[in-house]
Amino acid sequence: DYYAPGDVTLAAANEQFFFGRDLMVAPVVQAGQAQRSVVLPAGAWRDFFTGTAYVGGSTVTVPASLDVVPVLARVGSVTALAPYRPALVQLAMDSLTLRWFADATAPSMVSYLYQDDGTSFNSIAAGQYERIALRTQHSASEYRLELMQNGGFTGAPNNRKMEIEVPKMTTAPLSVSFGGTTLAVHATASAYRTASSGSYFDAAAQRLYAKATWAHQPAAFVISLGGTTSVDSDASATASSVTISPNPATLRATLRSSQLSVGQYHVELVQTSGAVVRAVAWAITDPSSAQLELDLSGISAGVYIVRVSTREGKLVEQLRLVVVSR
Repeated sequence: DYYAPGDVTLAAANEQFFFGRDLMVAPVVQAGQAQRSVVLPAGAWRDFFTGTAYVGGSTVTVPASLDVVPVLARVGSVTALAPYRPALVQLAMDSLTLRWFADATAPSMVSYLYQDDGTSFNSIAAGQYERIALRTQHSASEYRLELMQNGGFTGAPNNRKMEIEVPKMTTAPLSVSFGGTTLAVHATASAYRTASSGSYFDAAAQRLYAKATWAHQPAAFVISLGGTTSVDSDASATASSVTISPNPATLRATLRSSQLSVGQYHVELVQTSGAVVRAVAWAITDPSSAQLELDLSGISAGVYIVRVSTREGKLVEQLRLVVVSR
């Protein structure tokens, strides 16, 4: 296959198809079918509609129904969305929604969005088109989506309302910015819908929304997730309110804080895939000398995220911890 050369199993799958490089479509082709098998090339994949994770390089089983065609998206990719219109000429070109399947483990990727006036037959030959580069970068500390416009066409808008949707975010980010400006955080969906810009985290749906106006200069949506300093057995990292120091002799990491207020906190050790591998309570009675011993016994070597949140679920600190095998 063009997008997965050498994948013999995928080449033999004749009831599914690539829709571009990053979407795998698997139509229902049998009467009464409630689920179906899909052959996925290597890499991580997500259900386009629900965000359910699937491991590539294997055959997976996905739900199927009459009203929803199974579509799987490559993790790290971006797909442009627009409301249904019977003709391209009816499509509003001054707004664009991007569904971004971001993840800390996703590779950097570049996609291109082509647009012209929707009516001319010779737009390419006449140079009357634009191509927008969408470049994603992912790490444990931030997700980044860079936008860059090339070309243009008669009638193209000077500005665009850009919106991103990021499914399967388990916790609210520390901040979201666009073009270097931090976007306002809206507490409700209705407040977000009526605002011209800002961000909104839907905790129930585990989905982040953010929007801003783009004047077609190079700019980026940046989702800040937390601390950026790695910690191993020979170093410690200090974030804004919490210090974490590993103790390889006791297979423990010590969290210390002199800035968190009195209260009950939740501490989670999370894999970069999002799976929580350890969770403990942290009761702070003396803010000047708060300390917690985090047991690392039985934890495999690898990169983890340490999340500290309030009892109500508000994220107050996030650090990266590298567990080194001994």
